[in-house]
Amino acid sequence: MFDISDYTLTRRKSSATSVVYSSQQCIDLLKINKANSEILFSLARSAGYIGAKLTPQVFARRHVLSIDSLDITFSYIYPDTDKIYFENYSSFEAGILIYAVASSIGRAPVDMECLSAAAATGLQLYEQLYEQEQNLELGSVKLHNEERGASEYIPCNVKCAILVCSDSIATEHRQNKSGFIIEQLLKENNVTVVDHVVSTCDIECIRLQVRNWVERDITFIFTCGGTGLGSQDIIIDAVSPLIDKKVDGVTQLMYAQGQLNSPKAMFSRTLAGTIGKSFIVTLPGSTQGVKQSLNAILPDLFYAQKMLLATNS
Repeated sequence: MFDISDYTLTRRKSSATSVVYSSQQCIDLLKINKANSEILFSLARSAGYIGAKLTPQVFARRHVLSIDSLDITFSYIYPDTDKIYFENYSSFEAGILIYAVASSIGRAPVDMECLSAAAATGLQLYEQLYEQEQNLELGSVKLHNEERGASEYIPCNVKCAILVCSDSIATEHRQNKSGFIIEQLLKENNVTVVDHVVSTCDIECIRLQVRNWVERDITFIFTCGGTGLGSQDIIIDAVSPLIDKKVDGVTQLMYAQGQLNSPKAMFSRTLAGTIGKSFIVTLPGSTQGVKQSLNAILPDLFYAQKMLLATNS
């Protein structure tokens, strides 16, 4: 099965469509006999609900996911008004468009459940109409883009910098794995990493580097390591005096995600806030801690760019 253990709980929405293609005469009969057509649509909708719920039993690697809402609607479509649906079905005079929308608060999208609903609804409708119309075809089964419960803000020209705080990495006794994981995850979110520095656990060196980035208008600064309880874990001591405004909501999200994966996450001292026009987040040093923390706050964190620009304009 797919590993979704690092995914965060969030509101997710998916939609899918399918079309039952038929003759104009078939559609006209449905319009005339509205009572009968309502029964057909009701049964087809029920099949869609069942199809969505049985998705994990059909697809072997699929998790059992919660479906918090599922809405299935029908509409008549024609070649002259809905050309996009008839590009590959030019021999048909009309069709019934099935539109399924599902939402959930969970770790994974309900896209396949939504697609199953659209397909099962179409198959049930096909079976019912086949008694009176043999020239039918089920097609245009398509999944639309998933909508994640994230900020609608699209980051623009976001510049990021990474500061890895570790004596062992600075002296090349250990590889900088976590730092490159941060860089990879940031690039996957279409932002620019302009600097990636490894520093010893020295308070003044850390402050000097952070101030340098703030003066260069680096939008987001991510530190890695130094968040534990050891004598060399001084990142909070170095960064705290520089913070203008703490943003506890960011750290709370990281803590919540970390606790789901390891009770040891409660010992990580993290900090997030603004320094001038920049936003800084201190991340743990472990590779898993970095992944979990960033998965919890990205891409929503980049909305801070808009707030910083508005505040400083």
